[in-house]
Amino acid sequence: MVFCKGRDASRHIFVVPAAMRAALCEEKMKSEEFVEAIQASRELIKSGRYTACPCSQTRCEWHGMCFECVMIHRTKKRHLPECLQPIIRERVSDLAKTCEMGTTDKRPRKEHWDYLYEVAPPKKEE
Repeated sequence: MVFCKGRDASRHIFVVPAAMRAALCEEKMKSEEFVEAIQASRELIKSGRYTACPCSQTRCEWHGMCFECVMIHRTKKRHLPECLQPIIRERVSDLAKTCEMGTTDKRPRKEHWDYLYEVAPPKKEE
């Protein structure tokens, strides 16, 4: 995905091949290249190749419901959804090492989910 700064950036999130990201954000992309990138994104979506939820938190009640999951993460602003973390994890780890800092994995463990479903199970819709 590409997130660009600038006018109307908050409304536009595109799935664009890596080679075109910098050009798009720097406004150097030609109109034809932009059309090709969006058509490639449409084909990718149509293929259904990446429709399975890659999150390891399979007991989460929003697992597989990407829209709701991302909405929750956007509003809480504590961390990225797990499916988006690999995009920056390696880069952040490398940056942390240069500052003599570390990174930790704070994802919920099995016992967190067990406790949640014991004290506050999700309500089933009727």
